[in-house]
Amino acid sequence: MVTRAAVVFVDVSSFSTLASTLVARHGSGGAEILSATLNELFAALLPCVRVEGGEIAKFAGDGLLAVFPVNKGDATAVAAAGRAAMAMVARV
Repeated sequence: MVTRAAVVFVDVSSFSTLASTLVARHGSGGAEILSATLNELFAALLPCVRVEGGEIAKFAGDGLLAVFPVNKGDATAVAAAGRAAMAMVARV
């Protein structure tokens, strides 16, 4: 089965540096801080995707994949994905 969709991939820049710094400063507690920070970030981004009719297809480490199904045409899905991406950038 082939599904047509526009997609947005979000990746946290400098994630490895952030992880190393937190572990260096806080030991094993750094991983907990990092996990909590990612959870807060993703929670803030989810509404940006949902309001545009998208769904989160996958969380992967410091990234997420949002999918915007083609229901009314390619241009509509692409525009929704673009609006969601811009809203996510504005939110962080």
